[in-house]
Amino acid sequence: MAKSDYGVTKHYDIIRTVAQELNLSQTLVTRVYRAINNATLDALNAGTSVSVPRIATFELVDVDARKGRNPRTGDIVDVPAKTVVKVRRRKGLNDVSKNLS
Repeated sequence: MAKSDYGVTKHYDIIRTVAQELNLSQTLVTRVYRAINNATLDALNAGTSVSVPRIATFELVDVDARKGRNPRTGDIVDVPAKTVVKVRRRKGLNDVSKNLS
């Protein structure tokens, strides 16, 4: 798979590679890619975790309110509670990182 500028593989590189490997049009693969993205975001918006086998699990986690520090002024500020998306690596990603070490 080719890398785009700055050594990063972009979504369009993945779309091009999948289209070539499966002998499909890039338009069709782009539609599938967008549908997967939309389904993932819809599931997270509904409060459901999303598991992509061998890649990652995405889940919503509540983070408590806390005290923070303004880096410019040094003043202590209140950081409100919020819900964030937590990404847990699955075996496929863990294997990649182990092979790089």
